[in-house]
Amino acid sequence: MTISNDTMSAFAAGLRDGAGLPGLALASALIGYGAMARESGLDLAVTVTSVVALWGLPAMMTFAEIFAGGGGPVVMAAAVAIVNVRTLPMIVAALPLVTDGRGFRLSHFLLAQFVSPTNWAQLTTKRSQLSPGARTPYFVGFSIILWLGGSVGSAFGYLAANDLPPALRLTVLFLTPMFVLLMMSTARRRSGQWAVVLGAFAVPWAMEWSTDWGMLLGGIGAGTLGFLIGRKFPGAGITA
Repeated sequence: MTISNDTMSAFAAGLRDGAGLPGLALASALIGYGAMARESGLDLAVTVTSVVALWGLPAMMTFAEIFAGGGGPVVMAAAVAIVNVRTLPMIVAALPLVTDGRGFRLSHFLLAQFVSPTNWAQLTTKRSQLSPGARTPYFVGFSIILWLGGSVGSAFGYLAANDLPPALRLTVLFLTPMFVLLMMSTARRRSGQWAVVLGAFAVPWAMEWSTDWGMLLGGIGAGTLGFLIGRKFPGAGITA
């Protein structure tokens, strides 16, 4: 079913979809971050602010670890910036799905701050249902729910840190990557399916080779190869 081109209807549809499994998965994942932030010595306000400002679990974990290690603001800013460089290809790929196709505008810098693997995967699967005029309001509504869910999840994890078993704190951190993996495995485009399968093999191997660059190189390599296979053999899908 195509989502209405009306701004408020598209925005409401984004809120509704975000309040389902995507928001729940993200909020649950950030419970683990909230517990980690408390153990690192961050206070509650800084923990929640870091979720809204950094908006990337690897960057948030880096922020908490450097704070716990006594790193200064310059080191912290540099480390977080380097970690978040990995999101640049995703932002470049996501913005055309968000905008109405009328070129780049300054407002797109604000939209780029909302981009995460969760809403990128959502847009990829919903693209056939979104007309150009519905993309931006849908994306904003969906992302607002993710932001709220992430903030609430991190606050809950922070306040309940002493009551959460250590194994549970680590487990919930993997809920968002698992959700994104499942979303991409159902992508309509064969290139997305191939990228998921190839990435499952390439990224662990690359991480063994280099813990610093393995995820970036493995992800780019698998995604590029998946794109080329999907373009060369459009009928060669993983699923029917």
